Amino acid sequence: MTTLKLSIENVDDDFIQSLKEFLKSKSHFHYKLQEKHSIPALDEAIREYEKGEVVTCANFEEYKAKINE
Repeated sequence: MTTLKLSIENVDDDFIQSLKEFLKSKSHFHYKLQEKHSIPALDEAIREYEKGEVVTCANFEEYKAKINE
């Protein structure tokens, strides 16, 4: 028996459903799907944070001033 780990990114729900139906049709396949739903704006914010691209403020007024720059 061979094990294959496959990662596919940026697919829509129709593709996922089609893949599930295909795998179900092959009775000798054992599969486990892990779906990760991402939010592009949140993913970008996390990348910026990890790069150190953050704004540090002492209070909300300072935050508002920096945002309006």
